[in-house]
Amino acid sequence: MNHKRINAGVPAMAFGILLACAAPGAAAADFGIEVHGGTLGAGAGLDIGLSDNVGARVGFNRFSISDDFTEGDLDYDADLELDSIHALLDWHPFGGVFRVTGGLLSNDNRVEGGANFESGDEIGGETVNDSGRIGADISFDDTSPYLGIGWSSRPANRGLSFSLDVGVLAQGSPEVELSGGETSGVGQDALDREAREVEDDLSGYDTYPVLQLGMLYRF
Repeated sequence: MNHKRINAGVPAMAFGILLACAAPGAAAADFGIEVHGGTLGAGAGLDIGLSDNVGARVGFNRFSISDDFTEGDLDYDADLELDSIHALLDWHPFGGVFRVTGGLLSNDNRVEGGANFESGDEIGGETVNDSGRIGADISFDDTSPYLGIGWSSRPANRGLSFSLDVGVLAQGSPEVELSGGETSGVGQDALDREAREVEDDLSGYDTYPVLQLGMLYRF
């Protein structure tokens, strides 16, 4: 299956921020380069100081890790692929290092993998009579809002600084697709029921905790 989704909303928002900063007559903006890492993965981005207390960030996050989980009779092997683009606004309400952040992520975070099954295993309430393998794809909302707090230098400050972000990504309930078992006699109806059971077990992952450390150099 093709898991790459095209989502123009967040990249367009990020481009809009950059265009607004560059537009004739716009207030002078300070720019910086940041690198970061955390629960969304590792990445880099552009930090834009819009005023003494307001800044914007655009960038990307990437990472992958393998893990396993069990649902009923099946042991799933899973590759978690973290892949997102963010467009964020930072507000320093007290004029210091504390900031409140909100924005959107173009969210292609997903889980890809599958499970081997044997005769006698139960899939979607049906007992199978053969062995084989099913593929699994778990995805989330294409566009996900983010809200958090953090600590970093004010947008007006130049030089090297470090940052910490703590927040929540509202990524929506996971959508599970299972396929490929038909060659071993597993019907699509059974696979769909099995997928709903996996979705029920993963329903608590509709929000994703974000903890991120960063290093920034602002010019």
